[in-house]
Amino acid sequence: MKKIFVYAGSRLNIKSNTINFIKLTLDKLCLNNMNNIEYEIYTPNNVKINNCLGCSTCFRTGECVQEF
Repeated sequence: MKKIFVYAGSRLNIKSNTINFIKLTLDKLCLNNMNNIEYEIYTPNNVKINNCLGCSTCFRTGECVQEF
């Protein structure tokens, strides 16, 4: 089974034209291909991404202070 990971930068989820286009394209790919294909679409709403604080700790220590 093949797996496809998609990260779309839109926070609109279902209302997003881009995400709807991605779903349509992947659904057609899955229907036309004889192999089993599984896909997951992630958006910024699905993952927590913190903005950079600009503290430069990552340059000194190699780790971000926001990672727990």
